[in-house]
Amino acid sequence: MKTSIDVILGLPSSANVKLVKPYAATNNMLILSCCSTSPTLSIADDSVFRVAPDGATQARTLAKLMETSGIENLVIIHRGDDYADTLADQTAENFMRFGNVEEPIRYIETSEYFSSVSLLADEVQKLVDAHGTDKVAVLMISFDESVNIVQGASSYDILDDVRWFGAETHVGVSYFAEDAIADESINSVDFTALFVSDEGNEGGATERVVQHIRDEFGTDPASYVKQAYDAAWLIGLSILASDSDDTSVLKETLPIVASTYGGVLISTEMNEHGDLLPLDLAVWQIVDSEWVEQGTYSLSTGTIIPK
Repeated sequence: MKTSIDVILGLPSSANVKLVKPYAATNNMLILSCCSTSPTLSIADDSVFRVAPDGATQARTLAKLMETSGIENLVIIHRGDDYADTLADQTAENFMRFGNVEEPIRYIETSEYFSSVSLLADEVQKLVDAHGTDKVAVLMISFDESVNIVQGASSYDILDDVRWFGAETHVGVSYFAEDAIADESINSVDFTALFVSDEGNEGGATERVVQHIRDEFGTDPASYVKQAYDAAWLIGLSILASDSDDTSVLKETLPIVASTYGGVLISTEMNEHGDLLPLDLAVWQIVDSEWVEQGTYSLSTGTIIPK
């Protein structure tokens, strides 16, 4: 049966993209994801384009951030999917160039995380006993189930004694602040995560999108709202530029439009795999229940520049 759908806009997670991709390829559809970052989906000449860089840069930067923070021992707790598996593995690989990484705690999304958090507390306790609290950190790679994990962590004093880092999926979210237990716990661990930097592109469309979200919902936009905005414009402009909605034509046109488009992101230029080229990453931290930008990781210098 001939489908009338030619373009799939959205599919926020890498797991979503991986699931839909075979069907899209069979039916000559184009996928433009705002948010998928798994390097396993970084494939040239396929039907998938992403307004996000693959996770390799984030993995290197997370390890660098921990190194500059004096962390020498790391425990990773992460959801069991393609995105988190890959980011955990790549971050561990980078971290092990200077430090020790325990066996990651991998969980399947469920309604309770008591056993995983208990195991996390045990691993952290062993490392703290051997190395001290300032040399140990937790990296959490998760989606909104992170609230449940942080709630559980509040029952273990040792998990409040070490620093926590997170993935780009956490930046800008309000769900920690909306839960009293999670809010108190997350504020005690200097929770820090990375996201594509707005440096040099703060006005114009960026300001309009941020202000619109604030006006409508009373909060700052979550991490990938800006990419979703640019993704919609890129598809629309590609259709206008090519005067066609034929998928084969759009696959050729989209990267060209992306290379010159000026939107919320400072650049939407794509690499040969159809992924956003790596950009500088902003360092965000939860301070008094608010996300505060603390600095920028510069790709050109390989250093973290304080705000």
